[in-house]
Amino acid sequence: YIALKELRAKKPVVVLVENMCCSAGYLIACGGDMIISTRMADIGSIGVVAMLNHVKKPKTATNEELSVEFLTAGKHKIVGNAYAPSLTPEQRDHFMERINQAYNILCRIVSEERGLCLNSIDEWGDAQVFGGEEAVKRGLVDKNGSIAQAEQSIMELLDKRKIDHTKELALVNFA
Repeated sequence: YIALKELRAKKPVVVLVENMCCSAGYLIACGGDMIISTRMADIGSIGVVAMLNHVKKPKTATNEELSVEFLTAGKHKIVGNAYAPSLTPEQRDHFMERINQAYNILCRIVSEERGLCLNSIDEWGDAQVFGGEEAVKRGLVDKNGSIAQAEQSIMELLDKRKIDHTKELALVNFA
């Protein structure tokens, strides 16, 4: 996201989504000047997930019970380790606080970059996935189109910024 944002300060950046642009991928796309998607693309999933695995009774390859002992400095050092005891309510609250902080940062960035109101997050965020047409209606995408529309949009942005585009246009594909 930051790299695209820095690049767009120097030259126009149009993001073309052909299939999917969700979660962190959508955050990265927000670094461009414009987002174009196909009508069938999946857009959004603006949310944060953390998965903590927990092995209740660890076993060796020969199916013998495995004893795991941790030696740590810092009472939270093994929190989230698959072999650590289950989270305490305090530890779970700490994880949820971090998840909510990340979610709030993500939503603020999307709101600022896309000109969306944080008070209407339930209309564009909340980890929902939208098709390309719906994403345009909700402000997550500027328009639906293909590579031809992306090239045209780049030319328009170059003209608007009065940047010479007589040289060959370079397209970067991140599949």
